[in-house]
Amino acid sequence: MRPVGFAIVVAALGYLALCRFSRGEISFKGKIISVPSLRSGVAQIGLAGVDLLLASAALYVLIPDGDLSFTAFLSVYCLAFFGGLLSNAPGGIGVFETVFLMLLPTSLPNNDLLAILVVYRAVYFLLPLAVACLLFAGLEGRSCLGRYSGKLSSAQSWLSSIAPRTLSALVFVGGVVLLVTGSLPTVGETAGTIQSWLPLPVIEISHFVGSLIGLVLLFLAYAIKRKLDSAYYLSLVSLGVAAPMSLMRGDGVIVFAVLAGMAVVLAPCKRYFYRKSSLLNLRMSQGSVLAILLTVTSAIYVGFVVFEYEAIGAIEWWSFGGETEVPRFMRVSFGVALVGGLWAAVKILGSPKVEVGEDFDACHNEVVTILEKSDVAASKLALLGDKRFFFNEDRTAFIMFTVRGRTWISMGDPVGDRSACSDLVGEFKELCDEYSGIPVFYQTSKEYLHDYVDLGLKPVKVGEVASVRLSEFSLEGSRRQSMRSRLRRVEKKGGIFEVLSQKDALLNMPRLRAISDEWLGSKKVKEKGFSLGYFDESYLSNFRIAVVRSGEKIVAFANLWETQGHSEISIDLMRYTSEAPPSVMEYLFVQIIQWAKEEGYERFDLRVAPLSGINSSQSAPVWYKAFDLVFNHGNSFYNFRGLRDYKQRFDPEWVPTYVASPGGRKMPRATAELTLAVSSRPKLRSSCSVGLN
Repeated sequence: MRPVGFAIVVAALGYLALCRFSRGEISFKGKIISVPSLRSGVAQIGLAGVDLLLASAALYVLIPDGDLSFTAFLSVYCLAFFGGLLSNAPGGIGVFETVFLMLLPTSLPNNDLLAILVVYRAVYFLLPLAVACLLFAGLEGRSCLGRYSGKLSSAQSWLSSIAPRTLSALVFVGGVVLLVTGSLPTVGETAGTIQSWLPLPVIEISHFVGSLIGLVLLFLAYAIKRKLDSAYYLSLVSLGVAAPMSLMRGDGVIVFAVLAGMAVVLAPCKRYFYRKSSLLNLRMSQGSVLAILLTVTSAIYVGFVVFEYEAIGAIEWWSFGGETEVPRFMRVSFGVALVGGLWAAVKILGSPKVEVGEDFDACHNEVVTILEKSDVAASKLALLGDKRFFFNEDRTAFIMFTVRGRTWISMGDPVGDRSACSDLVGEFKELCDEYSGIPVFYQTSKEYLHDYVDLGLKPVKVGEVASVRLSEFSLEGSRRQSMRSRLRRVEKKGGIFEVLSQKDALLNMPRLRAISDEWLGSKKVKEKGFSLGYFDESYLSNFRIAVVRSGEKIVAFANLWETQGHSEISIDLMRYTSEAPPSVMEYLFVQIIQWAKEEGYERFDLRVAPLSGINSSQSAPVWYKAFDLVFNHGNSFYNFRGLRDYKQRFDPEWVPTYVASPGGRKMPRATAELTLAVSSRPKLRSSCSVGLN
């Protein structure tokens, strides 16, 4: 024990030294970790020590062994405690008991020690959990009745974040209770009376099925944490079936009351489980699966201790009836171990493709409803149909994204109710974490930067958006003389500006298609998606189209992104034919700006100028210096500076845009997969699948 104690003391002293000399934070693998002050560190260790002493004392007083010193007991308790901590099982349940039974230096029978441990768990863990669950059920019940809504609003917000985790722990405990009681012999007169009324097949089946339900509840606990509606229903049914079945297999009234109480607490909480997903495709980390297997193994080990190894080896496990319950324990243990092992192998070794988020066709009406209230013109990219959608619980906001490799790429900021967006970003990152994905938010605004930073993401400036304030735009003055001259030349060539309604745009769609095909051929480029629109009739039918005619023939066009409140307008697809007069696109730009000004719009979004406005000073990060180098000297593959200079003609306000992603070693991979997603050819109405590996 001394080496272990010495290691603990060294670790504590090392932690205090870190608190003293780290100056509030340390960097580890590219992540900044906050470190408390020395005073707080001492307080943490002191409180942790007091808590450990009180918890161990609560168990020590239950052990009727006068020869057992508290010092020896405390050493074993600490080892069992840390073993449970490393197991990753909730409360270390199963693992703590196993280590404790193996190492405690006492002459007491294992049956007595196990009973004491059950009482200890009930007093120190289950009783506080039961009180918390009753308070939780009370708050939820009062909310359902609609009373005291004003006073409970803050409590409801708090419950929305902790309820799934609390209920997940509750369901896990229910599974452990069924597994452990299934490994113990039936005791008590009530249990014997109930079993005397039932035929032997019913008793045998109830034992076997009850333990399998316990195993299922362990897996469901992780789905409950994910807020899956199917997990809610299946957990409720499992607890409802397991409660009466516990009486049939002789577990006693207390176990029945515990399981029934869990079902009662879970029943009114449907509102917290709104995500639609298949349980068969539930993604679980290897650590989570191993924690379940360790819990199952510990429950089976408890049975071996109680029934004694020698007795187990001397009895045939396929015999039914008789005076001993060892064969039944062996059958149940084999079944649970077999099913649990197979399921764990599927989860660890299998790599099925599962769809994440919702397809555009499935949520089209909700997306359109949210877009109607958005004041960001670029949010109309949601109508492309090449992205998936992740909604908040009330479906008042969404994140549109795609998955490329392990990188989950959100196009822009969340769209919709601003008050719901912060929580939505956090839930999206949780979903990425569940699938071992890397979250990336592309072309984000500074308005949401604090939400991304709070989640540990690092924003990197990747350009600027040109935004023209329409009330200040004018063609008057000497500065606009060359622009006016180019516009007059287009008009002398017969150029006429017009805005087509959605109905008229559909009638002219064949002509627009011909212009688009010719433009793509002349530029020797292919359509791109995700962050840019592409020619698709179902997409373009959502917008009015600005066109330039030469005589009666359309020679150039651009679709208009309009916000309902006239706060912003922008353009997406811009195409022209060889028959168009020179400077036709500048003419189209200016005419749209003037038309939008007359329509009462506030701003015109000229879209992004990539790598514009990057700080390349001596103290700037190396990424910024690389971006600046490409911006100034990368004309051979893209004219970054020329694009910015062209947009500068309209005297816009330059608004920074960012990419928020994890830093460190994940950043190169995320950048590469983001580049592939932005430059890839569109896949109409495609679904996003994630490989679980």
